[in-house]
Amino acid sequence: MHGSIFGNRVITEIKKNRLNAGINDGLYFFRDSAGNEINLLLEKNEQTIAIEIKAAKKFNPDLVRGFRYWQKNAPTANVSWYMAANKMKKKRLAFIP
Repeated sequence: MHGSIFGNRVITEIKKNRLNAGINDGLYFFRDSAGNEINLLLEKNEQTIAIEIKAAKKFNPDLVRGFRYWQKNAPTANVSWYMAANKMKKKRLAFIP
């Protein structure tokens, strides 16, 4: 339950920030039939930013499965990772607490 509450809070804050800036669209969730998913796709400055939101104590490769899929199919896309944990870096992925 902690993870879903955390994810909901992050998305709510992003939505609130965009609404306060006069932006009312450009937020999407992605999931395909194989179960690959991205918690939030955000359109900003004509770019799509993939955002994955997790509450985890340590890094697990399964946590970035959706990112790997997204990077394979959209190699120029930006990706960001929000965790309720310490800041981590892994290749092109940015892990932000």
